[in-house]
Amino acid sequence: MDEKEQSFGDYLRQLIKDAGMTQNEFYTALGIKKPYFYDIVSGRTNPPPYPLQLKAMEVLKNKLFEAYPRDWFVKAPVILIFSVDRALSWKSRDGKDFGDIDIAIAADHVTLAAADLGLGTCWLGAFDPVKCRQAVNLPEKLEPVIMMPLGYPEYTASPDRHSTRRKSLEDIIDWK
Repeated sequence: MDEKEQSFGDYLRQLIKDAGMTQNEFYTALGIKKPYFYDIVSGRTNPPPYPLQLKAMEVLKNKLFEAYPRDWFVKAPVILIFSVDRALSWKSRDGKDFGDIDIAIAADHVTLAAADLGLGTCWLGAFDPVKCRQAVNLPEKLEPVIMMPLGYPEYTASPDRHSTRRKSLEDIIDWK
């Protein structure tokens, strides 16, 4: 195995650590027996079947539910977290921190790329950043700014909805 590659057992150990769970809590939540779990982690057996891998991801994703408790949120197969390090973010001459703007640009690019692939996204800013940080074990220096579920939408709205659900440009732009 290439030194940059990671075994499934190493990957699983890192997921458990990032989730702030004990191995016992993790395999109990998955509903698997302790010996089988240790065989997986140690590499004595092949990785579990795909459905069990998905269940493992659900256990970890559900920890993010505490930061944003909405049922639809945890249905997404992927949840991205955009974070900023204020010590590294660019500051203008007057001291304005552009970290949030840079994060918004990155999130917007992901949104556009996802839409091009037929995927749906949703920007979330009204979440508990402390619980988010704890759920994924973010270092203190990183501030979670946006959470973004990503996946195929359950339904697609008509593009014509914009004419009735959005304000007109005249209502939001001052052309002076």
